[in-house]
Amino acid sequence: MNEMINTINRLWSHRLILVLWIGFALTLQGCDLFVNDKPVTVIEEGSIYLASVNNRIVKVNLDGSSPQAFEDIEGFLSFPFGIALDLDAEKMYIINFFNDLILRTNMNGTNPDVFEDPGGFLDGPTAIALDTAQGKMYVVNANNHIVRINLDGSEPEDLGNPGDLLNRPAGIALDLAAGKMYLTSLAGDRIVRANLDGSGAEDLGNPGGLIDGPTGIAIDLVAEKLYVASTHTNEIVTMNLDGSAPQSIGNPGDLLIGPLGIALDFKYGKMYVTTSHNRIIKSNLDGSMAESLGNPNNLLVRPAGIALDLR
Repeated sequence: MNEMINTINRLWSHRLILVLWIGFALTLQGCDLFVNDKPVTVIEEGSIYLASVNNRIVKVNLDGSSPQAFEDIEGFLSFPFGIALDLDAEKMYIINFFNDLILRTNMNGTNPDVFEDPGGFLDGPTAIALDTAQGKMYVVNANNHIVRINLDGSEPEDLGNPGDLLNRPAGIALDLAAGKMYLTSLAGDRIVRANLDGSGAEDLGNPGGLIDGPTGIAIDLVAEKLYVASTHTNEIVTMNLDGSAPQSIGNPGDLLIGPLGIALDFKYGKMYVTTSHNRIIKSNLDGSMAESLGNPNNLLVRPAGIALDLR
């Protein structure tokens, strides 16, 4: 573990390939139902958007078919690590680790708005989450700071390192109803919960000692559960929102190698996980019925960021 952290710190200091683990998102796919004892296949409609560190955004159907690549986006992509979608506005937001840029584009990658290091606060951004109702984005930085910015790139706020608890944060998820953010600390092997302004930080620790190198994180608000990708153990860990009742749901289908990003689809009860071996893994929320969607058209390289369009 110490060797892994030293490697990350060395890469960080040279702005090379920092955390090749992050981002996480889950989505939907085919589901068998029965009507009058006859099987009926439900066609799951929607798209997966992935940030690939070879400077492209990749869009695929929920079964991994029909891949499209948005290449480089007018030369602004530089090791894109995270992606988030504003579906009402038909926009996607992309963070770039190497050049500290945030891009806002149409859903097909056109008409980019470039937000160059708002406030000078970005330093190796690794994850992003949106609060579209309040017009805010939250950006996690490898320098342990959280930055809150208007969706148009204005009024950046440095929320600092909540409780000084973060050590190479890699993932973020928002509980907007409760006014909370949840953060993974990759090098610290802990989950941190804080208010949306960074105050009131709580150390949820390493629940059950089950996480090792946590990256992606997602919330099931109905079940009041967190889902965390444990990169070094190749497992998904669930827990209550306060960190209690931790449970490993293991390595779905033994398909995970270096899980990065995670996203949940509650309509069909699916989870989507990206891996450092350039794969998308889809399973039920409990980890069962896992399948690999592969690397569509071999377009993906360490896809750390993942987001779903389930319309």
